[in-house]
Amino acid sequence: MKDRAVIPGDVAMLSLAAATLVWSVTRACLQSVTMDEAMTYRALVAPVSPNYWTPHSNNHLLNSILIRLTTTIFGPSQLSLRLPALTGACLYIGSCLYLCRVAIVRAPLQFAVFACLLLNPFVADLYVAARGYSFALGFLMCAVALAAHARFRNGDPLKI
Repeated sequence: MKDRAVIPGDVAMLSLAAATLVWSVTRACLQSVTMDEAMTYRALVAPVSPNYWTPHSNNHLLNSILIRLTTTIFGPSQLSLRLPALTGACLYIGSCLYLCRVAIVRAPLQFAVFACLLLNPFVADLYVAARGYSFALGFLMCAVALAAHARFRNGDPLKI
């Protein structure tokens, strides 16, 4: 990808990214803690000696460690419980933005693909859930974006 000036399509994509993040933070603050999130916190994170290495379907190691960190710093709340998930959502959103800018030339198509990646309801629900799925999505999309960067680094993006 060659250096280029900011164009209106970039502003639209950045605006959509910001709106998606604000929407996710709002959901994280307002949505009740689910049974899975509460179980993860009470059984794996909150004990004096955390059970990080316990094999359990709710125990996503990185997420459990980061929940312990955020709830220790900010106290237990819906938002502090979900801050690690929101971090994964930021990674996902940033990777999607980079992927669309690297792989697609036409601004309307960039925006359309970016909107589909961000606003998919099956994916958007995972931005907030304190389960570790947002990190999985973020790291996966980061790997895809890095592969696209390697493929299109010579400035020859898809001509679609």
